[in-house]
Amino acid sequence: MQNGGLIAASGEGTGNEQHLFALDAGTGAVRWTRAYATSGMTFPGTGDLVFAGTTANAFEALSAATGRTVWTGDPGGENGTITVANGTAYVGGAVLHALDLATGREKWQYRPAVPGGQDRTSLVSGGRAYVLDNRRLIALDARTGRRLWSAGTPADDTAPLVAAGGLVCTGVAGTTGPGLYGWNAVTGEPAWNRPMASPNLTDQWTLTTGGTVLAAVQNTTVAVFRFSRA
Repeated sequence: MQNGGLIAASGEGTGNEQHLFALDAGTGAVRWTRAYATSGMTFPGTGDLVFAGTTANAFEALSAATGRTVWTGDPGGENGTITVANGTAYVGGAVLHALDLATGREKWQYRPAVPGGQDRTSLVSGGRAYVLDNRRLIALDARTGRRLWSAGTPADDTAPLVAAGGLVCTGVAGTTGPGLYGWNAVTGEPAWNRPMASPNLTDQWTLTTGGTVLAAVQNTTVAVFRFSRA
C-alpha cells in the first residue's frame, strides 16, 4: 500500500507476530516498523496517517512519518473497510462509524435496521455515504449521518458499491436478478441496469471505476461501460 512517499506492507516477524513495515518509496529504506501480537489487517491511509488493525475489533491510526500511535479506534464488531474523506475516517463493518480524523472521536454511526445479513459495504462520494443494508441501499449525509434516501436492491448479496457517472453502482450474482445496477447518486432513483448472467453463480462481481468508466469482472466475464457524465 503506497501512501504519499511511504510504502506500507505487513508480514510475519521471526515469531508469530505481525509486523507493519514502512519503507521510503524512493529508496526502499525502512523508516519504521511496528509489531502486533495478533494478525492485523492494514488499511489504506491518508497523507498523515496509516491505519492498522490490532484485533478483529480494533485498529490504530499511526503517524505516517514516525509510526507512533495517534489514536485508537474500537467500533465493535468485525473491522471492515476504512475510507478517508472530509476530515473523517468512515469505518465500515456490521455498523458504519464516522470518526474524526484528527482525534478518533465518533461523529455519528449508522446501525442497520435488520441485524445480520450481508456485510455492510460502504461508499463515500460527493458528500454522501452509501451503505448496503440487506436489500436496501441507504444514502446518508456524510457530515451528519442524516438519512437522505433509501432504495431497494434486487438481492441480499451484492458487490461492493462504486461511484461512476453520477451513479452508485453494484453487481448481483446468483439466480435472482443477476447483472449490474446503478442508482442516481442524488435522488436514489433506479437509473441503469444491465442484466448479465454467469455460468458460475458463486462468484460475485468486482467493480472498478475511473470518472465515467465502469469496469466489471466476474469469473471470465469482463465488461466495460462509459456513462455520459462524471
